[in-house]
Amino acid sequence: MLKLISGALVGDTKYDSVYEDIDDECETDNPKTGCSQQNSSPVEHKVPTLCEVARKVAKQQKTILDEKQYIAYEIIACTFLLGLVCDGIDTSTDLGSKLQEALGSSYESEMAEIINKLEARGGHEQLLMFLTGLAGSGKSTAVTVAQQFCFEFCLALGIMWSNMTFFFTAYTGAAALLFGGKTICSAAFLNKKGALSEDDKRAWQDVRLLIIDEVSFMDDNELRKLDRRLKEIGDRTKPFGGFSIIFAGDFRQLEPTGSKDASLLFSSSSSCH
Repeated sequence: MLKLISGALVGDTKYDSVYEDIDDECETDNPKTGCSQQNSSPVEHKVPTLCEVARKVAKQQKTILDEKQYIAYEIIACTFLLGLVCDGIDTSTDLGSKLQEALGSSYESEMAEIINKLEARGGHEQLLMFLTGLAGSGKSTAVTVAQQFCFEFCLALGIMWSNMTFFFTAYTGAAALLFGGKTICSAAFLNKKGALSEDDKRAWQDVRLLIIDEVSFMDDNELRKLDRRLKEIGDRTKPFGGFSIIFAGDFRQLEPTGSKDASLLFSSSSSCH
């Protein structure tokens, strides 16, 4: 797995060369060759690279990430890969024990090397990202391209993927309806009285990245509620339970209804969470 993760990082890290000569390449849905074929042979799932997926999305969907979007894409994707590596560090797990058995004496050095590579490309053990910009600036695009890369990587390696792996939520119901997601209040049980049940906690077991859209409508008190609930679900010693979160929105849009300075996330009068 470590070699495959390292292989996913192959490619030019300079943004200017990512989409170079893309118009000269043929368009196709074939993930192996990059060119259309007439024969209907079984598809082999090749381990994707960051650059390849970005180029494929650009060709198929006519969506080219600008430099800032591409940086966000790399950070999200490398954080996801780093999470898989960190799972392998724990030798009490099946993955960790198999990796240690396979690598033998080189286990620690190889793990350290790939962690350094991922961190150099923007990976975080726990990502807490504020993704902002005007409406239509491409906040969601960077996230969905990263989701595409992570899905293809898991597909190639046979790693479990579910509709909760990238958990899309929004603060407002209208925004959540646009992508068929849930409101964060519902998803994280913010309005539930008392402690969470084991079923509530199990609902989050597949989540690797939480996306919260329209965060500008969220007030400081509810952000602190979210922190407490996610600590109840995950790691009590880490902010937001150790979950990686993308807070997306624009603070130039409307503020929470009836808000005061102490409840605004961007105010120095709030808890500065």
